[in-house]
Amino acid sequence: LRLIKQVRICRIGRFRTEALPGFIQAIVWSLHSGLAKIIMALLRMILFMMWFNHIIACCWFAIADLSRPELTWLDAYEVAEAPLPTQYITAYHWALAT
Repeated sequence: LRLIKQVRICRIGRFRTEALPGFIQAIVWSLHSGLAKIIMALLRMILFMMWFNHIIACCWFAIADLSRPELTWLDAYEVAEAPLPTQYITAYHWALAT
């Protein structure tokens, strides 16, 4: 019974492309192509890597910021007194490079 409900929901989610104008129909059909799926998978992978690097950069910056009395990479690269965007970009680069 549950499977039948899921199949019905999938049918409701589909829409008819015949009712769309020609250029929109072409876009919808091109999104189902193999190349579009590969591009979307690649884009998803790149965005995930950027997000994961952001998390690492934030952790890297937090570790350096919490160990402030000691000499850290913030002091070594002379960005301890720099604006926050500069510190973030440096941390992001540092996390990406190491």
